[in-house]
Amino acid sequence: MKTIVSIYPFNERGDINAVKGSEAQRLADKVNNGDKLTRGEKNWLTEKVNNNSYSKSGVPVLGVMFNFSSLLNTYVVKQYNHIQEYKAIDKTSLRAHVYGRIDYIQQIGK
Repeated sequence: MKTIVSIYPFNERGDINAVKGSEAQRLADKVNNGDKLTRGEKNWLTEKVNNNSYSKSGVPVLGVMFNFSSLLNTYVVKQYNHIQEYKAIDKTSLRAHVYGRIDYIQQIGK
């Protein structure tokens, strides 16, 4: 099964041509061509997906959404008696993103 990253404008100012050359565009092209992501790229993607207020499955860039939901898994993390849900490519990139002691990580869905 081929993984596809969808790209679409999410507001009236979104212009797909304006985001050419961005890191999100480069990763989307890499994934759509069937290439593997490096550890640094996986960590970058996990950080950007979890640190934006527009989407929990994509990376917004200048009004354009790069939807990486086909790559991401959903994890529950217990840390300091608090349970939080995150999206990440794998547990390794999630551990790099979450700061502090982690009691457990459980994958709950694709």
